Amino acid sequence: MMKRAVLIVFIILAALSLAAEPMDMIVLLDVSQSMFPYFDDTINFLLKDLIDGHLQTGDGFHLLSFAGSPEQEIHRVINSESDMEAVLARIMLLHPLGRHTDLLFAMNYLYDYVSRLPLRTSKNILILTDGIHDPPPGTSYPAETAAQRENNREEVVRVATKMKREGWQVRLIQFPRDLSSAADSAGTGEGSLAEEQIDTSGEIRSPEEKPKDSSTSSINESGPSGENDSNLYDSISEALGVDIIEYESGRELSHAATGAPHLQFPDNLGAVARSFTVPFTITNYIDNSILIKLNRIQTRGINILDEPVQLKLGAEGSGTLNAHMTLPESFEPGEYRLDVELFFSDDLRIFPRKGELIFELKSPVNLAWIKIVLFVILGLALLYFLLFYIIFPLSRHIEHNAGADKTYVSLQAASGSDRDPAALQKAGHAAQSEPVHAKGKVPLLEASHYTPGGKIPLSQISSSQTAILQDMKPGHRPIEFRLSGQNPYNGGRNIRWVGKNSRSVGGGGSFFLIFLIKVPERIAEVTFTETGLRFTPIREEFFPSLSGPIENCLNKPVLLETEYGSFTMVFREWISPLERINHVLHLTDHPGVTPEDMV
Repeated sequence: MMKRAVLIVFIILAALSLAAEPMDMIVLLDVSQSMFPYFDDTINFLLKDLIDGHLQTGDGFHLLSFAGSPEQEIHRVINSESDMEAVLARIMLLHPLGRHTDLLFAMNYLYDYVSRLPLRTSKNILILTDGIHDPPPGTSYPAETAAQRENNREEVVRVATKMKREGWQVRLIQFPRDLSSAADSAGTGEGSLAEEQIDTSGEIRSPEEKPKDSSTSSINESGPSGENDSNLYDSISEALGVDIIEYESGRELSHAATGAPHLQFPDNLGAVARSFTVPFTITNYIDNSILIKLNRIQTRGINILDEPVQLKLGAEGSGTLNAHMTLPESFEPGEYRLDVELFFSDDLRIFPRKGELIFELKSPVNLAWIKIVLFVILGLALLYFLLFYIIFPLSRHIEHNAGADKTYVSLQAASGSDRDPAALQKAGHAAQSEPVHAKGKVPLLEASHYTPGGKIPLSQISSSQTAILQDMKPGHRPIEFRLSGQNPYNGGRNIRWVGKNSRSVGGGGSFFLIFLIKVPERIAEVTFTETGLRFTPIREEFFPSLSGPIENCLNKPVLLETEYGSFTMVFREWISPLERINHVLHLTDHPGVTPEDMV
């Protein structure tokens, strides 16, 4: 029963308008005994969807019943929950007890009733019946003869044509005429059908009624053809220009009957954060494109939709409306089955608008702890930068100068007039314990480098320096790169060992780094060849004065042209401070030679 209730639950939505103005929904319901097998479905439909879920504030709901004669059951404008409750209570009192079905009388009554309603509202009419006109005795619209039935057909066409002319929206739902089912259901009902019988022609009658003879039976006069003559639904459908929607158990009729878009709520959303997106599936059942705009999502009196969102659907198409929403801070973490109501733009009615969102709200991330961790990481990064790029290079530079000065003083004090080799060697070893270069300790000259006379020839010093260089980096020579205006005391960054492999010059990650000004990486290269250190420009726009490589470029100025101005680049062989001191000590061996000439 519940399954059938769900299937029929949306049928009466055919009376709903898609217009923005308030709506009067008028339902004309057959309460004759032939409706008995389907009546529970109809009532469940009225209770479950039409009243409780679809009517909006300001809409009018009108329920007219008919069997032997029409009657107004309900007339209520929906303004509050109490109006809903009054309508539902009245619907629960309806029962299919009528023995006759005066459809033509009901159609005329319907037209007169709707004509008296306010003009400002749209009129949406839904007729639920099996379509058979089987009037009681004494009716103004008898159907005992073929001529009477033809007159009835003309009359119902006239009434339906007037409804169409008024611009009312009319939907027709037809239920099967299953007399045997009606009789079976009646035998187990509340007594309303217990005394009725079914004669040989299949018509329901009471014990007091005698079977109609062939001259008075509207349905049995000509067998099946007579029943077709009494079915006025086809004529109503043709006059209105609308299709009849056949009721069938298991068939989805609601949206086909109304043309209103169908909204499908998502399944379990799983674990979500306080802000999350909900995908609503919407299907369009009409042959025109529509624009759907969602304005609010209401729950517990709060709008949780972040901003309006819209979706355009093609004719008979479907799509996903992604609504981003944020839950208030009052929602604690945990599992939820949240009742929500959706509010769309006024130019469109979509159903169902009420539903349930199932999700688990995750515990919020502690932003304070995240900020603390980020500050710690930034602090460590700053400390690393200060230590390795400022403090350590500066301390090495100070130690370098201090070591050189100490070595110089020691050697000078030990030299005397004779420059005793043992004293010089002792002073040199004493100074060796002090670091003199960022790359490490540079070995002092061994005692074997001294002559018995106490003097060291320049050739011996040169060979010693070569031995030192080869000992530090076999096959390579230490080259110092300098740029005018750029601080050379940067922790030995631009004192590098160079061999036969090409080494880049420029900004970024270049081997010899230009950091005073911004230049691209690898604007030139240097490499040792048989003739010496070769300088090769790569980006010629920075070296317009050069026409090609510079062979043996040591101690030769190279002009660098940039957007910041002109700068001079120089490559020279690096000599440790100790070597320079030794050169100074041997100036007396070559009078007139300057320290620069010796280097």
